[in-house]
Amino acid sequence: MEKLMIFLLMCIYQWAYTQTEKDSIPYTEQNKAYDIYLKSTSKEGKWIAFFKVYDHNTDSLFIINRSNPDKKYYRIKVLDHKWSRDKLILKYQNQTEIFNYLSGKNKILPACESIGTIENEDILVLKTLDNVQIYDLRRGEIIDRINNVINVFYIKDRIYLQIRENSKFQIIEWSERKKNKLYSSSEQISNLVGAQVNAFLIFKKQRNQLNDIIYYNTKHQLEYKFSEVQPLQFNSATAYQRSDGRIVINAEKVKDKKSAETPEIWLTSDNNLIEKFKKSETTKFLWSPVEQNVKVMGTDKLNRVVDIGNKTYFLAFSFSELQDYTAKKVPAIVYRYNASSDQYDYIDTIRSNVNYSPDGKYLIYRHGRKWKLLDVNTMRYKNVKNLNFENAYFTDENNVYFDGPTGIWKYSSKVSKIKQVFTNNKGICKILDFKNKSNFANYPFELSFYSKVLNELNYTKNSDKITAENLLLFTTIQNSKLCPRKY
Repeated sequence: MEKLMIFLLMCIYQWAYTQTEKDSIPYTEQNKAYDIYLKSTSKEGKWIAFFKVYDHNTDSLFIINRSNPDKKYYRIKVLDHKWSRDKLILKYQNQTEIFNYLSGKNKILPACESIGTIENEDILVLKTLDNVQIYDLRRGEIIDRINNVINVFYIKDRIYLQIRENSKFQIIEWSERKKNKLYSSSEQISNLVGAQVNAFLIFKKQRNQLNDIIYYNTKHQLEYKFSEVQPLQFNSATAYQRSDGRIVINAEKVKDKKSAETPEIWLTSDNNLIEKFKKSETTKFLWSPVEQNVKVMGTDKLNRVVDIGNKTYFLAFSFSELQDYTAKKVPAIVYRYNASSDQYDYIDTIRSNVNYSPDGKYLIYRHGRKWKLLDVNTMRYKNVKNLNFENAYFTDENNVYFDGPTGIWKYSSKVSKIKQVFTNNKGICKILDFKNKSNFANYPFELSFYSKVLNELNYTKNSDKITAENLLLFTTIQNSKLCPRKY
């Protein structure tokens, strides 16, 4: 009991000490042990910003020059940050800072609800309670103010505003100081998603009920309503358009609340206990708006469907079939799924997260002491020797890079050969400069499916040599807390 009281007093002292910190403090050499969270890089890739995590404190933002690590800046109590062409915008509770990391100078603007940037026009958007201020970062001045703004959407380097005008809700495109009205509705729009050229997905929602999803062609002013082909009995939904024109919709319906009067008996032999914790149930649709047809994807058993971007195939599996409540990740029997023919082909029993190539042709995942590279179209796979690899990353050319304690390795999918391209004897090499995309929202303890892709041209400018300048590396020091998280 005495030891517990001492521990609690130490915790209270630490909490009280952290409360006295100032909003901005100089960088010192103390507290070197920290973790890294929410990494981002500047547009030209020469600067990096990340949150330093000390125990449970994550509001310390560290800004560092990759080629000159001695040039660094430090901010705390940062709520959000965005990069522009040559500046970093920092949002605080009571102000907004425009920080020129090249000169070290800054400019303070009023507080706002949210911030957004448009890179091609070097524009900063400050959203307050009911208006938007457009700030020109090159000229350093506010160039437009728009009132009665309910929502701001950032799509393909364009700003779209939802404005209330009397009883109507207007969608306005703001570009190059011009305002262009795109759409008008008597119902409020909860979300706007960019689709193919001259097209949007418009979500209408009233209170807690989804009213409709509309595929809108701005060029011909044509709208196609999802409700015309599928009854709407959902509370919310997300959607996106594939390269083939079809739209994937993840619709969510809140479950009816059960009476708590009757006690429930839960058995560990029940491999689907997660359903008792879920407050909603989801359904995935494949919608062709112009053809006016829709398809429910998956089955009652194989109800988890993953879009990997393949022209023909999806992946399907059951979350609960191989449930193991002692495992961090539940293994799954994964199938190749053809949504057009409703055909399912067995792929493998997979126990680790899956990375898929940009075109959805390949999957790579750990399998025992090796890695498996699967060609989804032919169902043929190759084994890649595991040299203590931590992560795998695809390139646009479908080559694979690995990082880990033995350095950086490249696997050529065409010739099935692997070679080391970078080594660092001091610790673990980790690639941080890559694009991470996923259309699959996984449950806790479930396998993750994502596409980690890096630009191979950045790594082959000087023959096959990779340098610390064009490859962002963090080294894990033994017996230290300096251990970057996996992204």
